Amino acid sequence: TPKSGNPDDVVYFDNYKGGTLPTGDWVSGNITLPTGGVSSFDFIYYVPLGFDDLSAAVVIDLLPGQGPIKMPPAPPGGGCACPDIPNGRGECPEATTLATLERLDPAGSGVTTTVCTPLPQYDIFQKVFAFSTCWRWECYSNEFRGTNPDTIKPYAIRIHDITQYNLDRLPGGESQLVFLKPLSVNMSIAVHPFDNPGDVIGPFDLTRQITLPARTLSLDIDIEVPAWP
Repeated sequence: TPKSGNPDDVVYFDNYKGGTLPTGDWVSGNITLPTGGVSSFDFIYYVPLGFDDLSAAVVIDLLPGQGPIKMPPAPPGGGCACPDIPNGRGECPEATTLATLERLDPAGSGVTTTVCTPLPQYDIFQKVFAFSTCWRWECYSNEFRGTNPDTIKPYAIRIHDITQYNLDRLPGGESQLVFLKPLSVNMSIAVHPFDNPGDVIGPFDLTRQITLPARTLSLDIDIEVPAWP
């Protein structure tokens, strides 16, 4: 179903063909998704007589030469586009979540602002949880940057209570945690188990093996950016 809500833009992929089942175990075909994006999927399975205790899966892959939705362009010479700002209700656009920025220098104690940052997600097929973001001081308001706004002050990016996407499918047990970041930037992650939401596992701030709970309720991610120069 398209985000536009236009019924003419609904995309159908049907392999049933009026009672004739396709041959083989692997059925594939090409579809073109609406340019405005997709709001939801509906799946209908027709199970013939005698086909019991089986399973089925649906996978949609981009064709070669296509990439994911492009992020807003960064300025010339830069690598990080300015983030979206929450609307008047404190809501962020789809596929992003609220992040709180907090000044860490004595002069900026208590100074905060909010931006929208890309959501992490757990890929249930590759079994990889991934989160990536960037930051650029000049994107933030003068109220947050304070006196001498062009001088970068130390600050934290806090993305807490993350519950999307597929986080409830994250398997418990041993996992390898990997941080890719500048040496001078501190980053940590904390895990809240489903059975005891008040408990905190971590925070972890180094590449290492960690033990996840049997079921994860939410995550907290903190990034501390130093002053420069």
